[in-house]
Parts: sequence; C-alpha cells; structure tokens
Amino acid sequence: MNASKEIRCRFGEETVWQRGFHDHIIRDREDLERHLRYIGENPLYWRSDELYVQE
Repeated sequence: MNASKEIRCRFGEETVWQRGFHDHIIRDREDLERHLRYIGENPLYWRSDELYVQE
C-alpha cells in the first residue's frame, strides 16, 4: 500500500503532502553535505521570506 493511501485510511486526511513537494535521492557525499547545509541554514533566512509574519 502506498503512503498516501495508508494515511487517508488511518487518519481520514484528504491532502497528505505539501503542495509542490518533491523528494530527492541523495546521490553522494557532496549531495548529502549540500542538503544538510540547507537544512541547517534555512531557518536563518525565514525572517526575510515573503511569507514571514512577525507575531
């Protein structure tokens, strides 16, 4: 059973995945390091994002 179908069956969710989402297979060490850097640095840029709203 695929993940989307299983989630809908268990939780009744219509939309499961974030729109525009795509997965990526890590191909080598350089690719891994690039994605780890993105994950680590991405929160630093949140305040300059057009969707950021200060509470």
